[in-house]
Amino acid sequence: LSDVVVEDAEGHFRLAATYTDTGVAESERLARLEALANRLVAVNYEIMKGIFEVHKALGWTGTTGQVEVLTTPFFHPILPLLFDTDLAAEGQPADTLPDPAFSYPGDVATQLDLAVAYYTRTFGHAPTGMWPSEGSVAEEIVPAFVAAGIEWIATDRDVLVRGMPGASHLEPYMIDADTVAGDGGDTDDELMIVFRDTELSDKVGFFYQSNPPEENAADFVRTVLAKAPRWGEPARLMSVILDGENAWEWYTKDHDGKRFQHLLYEGLAAAYADGSVITVTGDEYVKGNAARGLVAHPVTAMTEYEDLFPGSWIGGRLDTWIGEVEENIAWNYLRTARADLAAAAVLLNPILGDPAGDLDPPTGGGAALAWWSAWRAMLSAEGSDWFWWYGTDQTSAGGDDSPFDAIFRAQLGAVYAEMNAALTANGQLAVEVPAFPPILQPEPVAMTGPFGTLPVLDGALVPGESEWVPPGGVFYDNDSVGASHDPDDDIARVFYGYNRLDQGRIFLAIETSEVLADKLGTDYQLVVYTSHGNLVTEGESQTIEADPFNATTKEGVTVAFGSGGPARRLAFDFSGAAVAATLEEA
Repeated sequence: LSDVVVEDAEGHFRLAATYTDTGVAESERLARLEALANRLVAVNYEIMKGIFEVHKALGWTGTTGQVEVLTTPFFHPILPLLFDTDLAAEGQPADTLPDPAFSYPGDVATQLDLAVAYYTRTFGHAPTGMWPSEGSVAEEIVPAFVAAGIEWIATDRDVLVRGMPGASHLEPYMIDADTVAGDGGDTDDELMIVFRDTELSDKVGFFYQSNPPEENAADFVRTVLAKAPRWGEPARLMSVILDGENAWEWYTKDHDGKRFQHLLYEGLAAAYADGSVITVTGDEYVKGNAARGLVAHPVTAMTEYEDLFPGSWIGGRLDTWIGEVEENIAWNYLRTARADLAAAAVLLNPILGDPAGDLDPPTGGGAALAWWSAWRAMLSAEGSDWFWWYGTDQTSAGGDDSPFDAIFRAQLGAVYAEMNAALTANGQLAVEVPAFPPILQPEPVAMTGPFGTLPVLDGALVPGESEWVPPGGVFYDNDSVGASHDPDDDIARVFYGYNRLDQGRIFLAIETSEVLADKLGTDYQLVVYTSHGNLVTEGESQTIEADPFNATTKEGVTVAFGSGGPARRLAFDFSGAAVAATLEEA
């Protein structure tokens, strides 16, 4: 694609041809660029299509292969919190948790079964290993891993430190579905758990970014060898685990870390040749590989980790997703929707069946499809990333997490829309949709200066909010625009700004959640209150009126101001055939 894209000095790829020939019409120039863009997209799709085939070809089969592809719970939920949000208390004893708790153990099994089914369809065989979402584990969900056929899982060493202080993370452990020490008379419920080497994993993920690839590869191998057992000691198992896609774009001296990766593989191959290091997959470690001189390590012979601590790879706790006010509100919303879905299931499952664990939608559409879609929306709303962005511990790059909040609440709205479609199609009453007010408000935008081009006061934002912002500002008041709109809350956004000070005018635009023209002929009023130090009247006298300090409105309603109180009010009366505006003392 060298004729299509070029790399600039900042490492960004752009379309190579701009077609600036003076003899080429603009429409033809755009058509040529569109053709190049389409070609680029098509080639990218071809590359992506090959990813599965490459991994199938390299996949570990039990005797051959280089890679073992793991899976993760289907919609990436924090499984311990689906089982019971009260499990977080063990690592967060001082935090307030949702009350009542969210507790749906069956959803843990559903998320695992869907993941296994999708993996099996994709790769032609069931997975043996799993990375639980965010490395989140707990003793209570081990039986679900066993039931899903998972043979080994991974998490962070902090989970080991919290549950077995002093234990080494450089060996694997056995966990099982029972709650007694030992095998409890049954070895069929056992699986291996390995713990992330935090030091080396974080080096790759964060600390190698600014170093030359040669230095990084040498340090990696050196770190591994420094943790190797001494002569005569048992072999050790080191697990390097990191987000597979996040690190590489930050490598400033090595494009996508490619040179580092090639040098690392060369270094590990050399270490394997001299017998100091063997790279293994989890399944290969357990079952052995005679062709590579690797003995089997039966799970039943491993040290048992009984009463697995409920935690994740972030500090060994679950507090990234629960415990802050915003997070707990989201869990309360989720619990409300899930309870309504469970109640609907009592009515619909005998008629339509239980579609929660079905990978594919039913054929034929209708109520069956709506019921399946309601479950899909619910399981998706259980995903971890909604809760990741709530609270103060995580913030998106733009500093505004409200879009994630809006999408989460839209997912809950979809649960009710699809569920009610299935209910009413089967002669049942629809479920009342709760109001799920926004948990996060979009960040306000402050004014940057006076208007250069004045906004047109025509009742519309044309071409959009850019008519006002910048240089004007905007703040949001959409505090009840969730799954069900509160009819008493009409204001969504308020735009404001001013022109040059010598003209001394302010501009205000109020965007509402409803069509205010429908309010004509009613007692509806919209009132804007202002607070000020003084007010200059128009005309030749230019008198200055003192600020009338009021603690309440004329109707006796307390109004909170940053300073002072209501001084003037601009009242819009909708009682007639047209809106009447009056400026008066508050």
